[in-house]
Amino acid sequence: MLKITDQTRTFTVPRNETISLELKLNVTRVGHAWKGIGDHLFYFANKPDTPDLLTVTPEQYDFLVLLHSKPSWESCREL
Repeated sequence: MLKITDQTRTFTVPRNETISLELKLNVTRVGHAWKGIGDHLFYFANKPDTPDLLTVTPEQYDFLVLLHSKPSWESCREL
């Protein structure tokens, strides 16, 4: 499980769902600017030695929670 935290709140994403979250992030307006987050999600899914903790800002945290709640990457295009 990947733990995503803003140092106040935390949610977890199973390893097999991190690529889906990365794809959702990639199609949003902030996908390029937050490339480091996308890279961490990708590497966590594909490289076992990637740290299981991702620390983000409160804004990023809220956005990732929103993305995680969406059913597919197609539903994230307008975000």
